This record gives sequence, structure tokens and C-alpha cells, in this order.
Amino acid sequence: MNITYEKIRDVLFHDDIRTFVPLGTFYSKAIINLFQDTTIDCFFLYSYSRHTKIVCPPYARIAIDSTNKSIAYYHHADDKPFVHNMPENFISSIICDDTYKNWRNVYEDSYVRIRNFAFQENVSDIQKAVLKDYKSSFEYIIDKEIQPYYYELSPSFWNWLEKMLG
Repeated sequence: MNITYEKIRDVLFHDDIRTFVPLGTFYSKAIINLFQDTTIDCFFLYSYSRHTKIVCPPYARIAIDSTNKSIAYYHHADDKPFVHNMPENFISSIICDDTYKNWRNVYEDSYVRIRNFAFQENVSDIQKAVLKDYKSSFEYIIDKEIQPYYYELSPSFWNWLEKMLG
């Protein structure tokens, strides 16, 4: 089944899930993981001040089964803390210009394509190219200071990606 990135993101606001993602909550880009032999989409939740531009450390992680529009799990940082610590009063250096928007589109397109073959042992050259595009786009659109939180969402995905890229 083909699913768009927008549809994955929209599942966060599905009736059964939106109580975990209240209005005004910011959420990360999705990261692929496996949970009980099902491909899931993982996010971390955080707050951001539009006035001061300060990004607060994530306060929770949430994983959804986008196909079934259900929650796989939710962990508040008090119950399952993140190992990484964000710099105090962190302000993103990412500029949301046309180049950023192009890389964000590459990320989202690559993401949904990777969902179809994630964690397979053998990938084609075309699939490796998609993985390279994904990694490059991730490195462009996500601050280096925040990237470790993404690695914590799905270490197995990142290990698999690095293995496939050699």
C-alpha cells in the first residue's frame, strides 16, 4: 500500500491519537521503525516559542501505525528519558528558504519510498540511491544538535541504513 508523508502526518491528528498530540504541540519528522512486525512511524514531541525562537527538548516519543491509524506506543520523557541533551536555549539555525523546502520534499518523498523496503537485507542500487537522498536531506533539514533525538527514536533503522549504504 502506498501512503503519502502527508497522510502519515495526518494520522497524528486522528481521533484516537490526537489526545497525545494536543493543539500547539510541535512534532519531529517521522522515523521508520518496526514494532511487533509492523512498520511504524516514530516522532518526538516538543514545544517551541515563536516569540523567542527557542526549541525545547522533546518531552515525549510517540509511534503510530499509519496504516491502521492507531497508536503503537507513547512514552513521556519522565518514563523513558532521552539520552541526548539539547543545548540550553537552543535556537535552530535552519533557514526555511526554497532550498530547505526542496530538501524537505526530498526527505518526505524518500521516506515513503523507504517504508516499502525498510529493514530488508538486500537492496537494489536504485533503493541505495533513495537511501542516500534520504540521508542527505535529513542532514540538511535537521539541526545537528537535534539529530541525536532522531537516532534514539529508531536505532535499528539508522543501523540498517548505514549498513545498506556501506
